[in-house]
Amino acid sequence: MISLYVFFFGLIFGSFSNVLALRTHIGKSVVFPGSECPQCQKALAWYENIPVVSFIALKGRCRSCRNRISFIYPLGELFCGGLFLAIYTKFDLSLASILFFSIAVFTAPYIYIDVKIHRLPNLFTLVLAVIELGVFGIKMYQDQSFENLTGLLRDPITALIIFGVIYVVTGSKGMGMGDVKLAPVLAFAAGLLGWQTTAAYLILSFYTAGLISVGLLLSKKASRKSRIPFGPFLLLGFWIAVFLSDSQIQWLVSFWQIKH
Repeated sequence: MISLYVFFFGLIFGSFSNVLALRTHIGKSVVFPGSECPQCQKALAWYENIPVVSFIALKGRCRSCRNRISFIYPLGELFCGGLFLAIYTKFDLSLASILFFSIAVFTAPYIYIDVKIHRLPNLFTLVLAVIELGVFGIKMYQDQSFENLTGLLRDPITALIIFGVIYVVTGSKGMGMGDVKLAPVLAFAAGLLGWQTTAAYLILSFYTAGLISVGLLLSKKASRKSRIPFGPFLLLGFWIAVFLSDSQIQWLVSFWQIKH
């Protein structure tokens, strides 16, 4: 029963996630005006705004103008709902899961905006950083262990140094400052599961970016001069690492150490 509630709340936050993705990059308020048809700008009634259900009931069309509603809306809601359910299934309701829920809400907006305009909004990263400060404060109260707390800080600091050096060396051509800011925020979250998870997240981020970039070049969908956003790969690497088993993470880290 709790799983259903978690999935339902994930759908609701997925609806908000859609608003963040579609409005933030054009400088539009996420609060006003309320939900409306993107075609005729008709304000939506509450029963037209029920995640997924309304889309199905309206057969994917606006009730007023009958224009088609983009599939991005139900897909965004289902994506967030699915992530919420997967997080709860693996981590139950815990300190880590609360942080992961928060990252899940911003995942689709981060990816959409970075692909669209090559930016990772500072506000999103700031909100996650504030939540992580709260998590760190709770861990300080719970653990009373200096070693554990320094371990939590080690991972984001390491990620910040790695990405900061890349940014300086490549002159922002390799990645943007938004990536430099987001990387340690995700590293802190991954570090709640252990340093190996953080290592796996970083390894997977670079490997997936490399593989997909090569694929785009070979398929001629991108050229050597194309700007390929790195933010989506940070998030992809993070979520893969979070849901890998301990044995899979150990194998990945060991394999990488052997190769390097």
